[in-house]
Amino acid sequence: MNDFENHAQLPVKAGVTYPFAKYTHPLKQSDIQLIYDGMIQDENVLLLVIFGSTVNMICHSNSDIDIYVELKDYNNIPAIPDNVISDVDLIYNISKTSGIYKSIDRDGIVLFDRR
Repeated sequence: MNDFENHAQLPVKAGVTYPFAKYTHPLKQSDIQLIYDGMIQDENVLLLVIFGSTVNMICHSNSDIDIYVELKDYNNIPAIPDNVISDVDLIYNISKTSGIYKSIDRDGIVLFDRR
């Protein structure tokens, strides 16, 4: 994660302050900011990673936001804020040997890590 060699630097929208925003597509930055602001306050969320089309140039207005989280308590899944416009795929509790985890590890952008 956070291997920026394969990521283009993109413009950052006004008001977007989350870490490494320049590696996420501007079409999704406002929604990612809302998600980040909610999850950074949730002490149950140990790790927040953005991956998928949002972190590369194939993102478009109908793309979803792919998020991977690691949690202290998997019985307490964080909610996505109601004002997020994009569809969100929240991935958690997956095997580190799975194909999707390997994709996250290769291309994911860590927004915070409290592990």
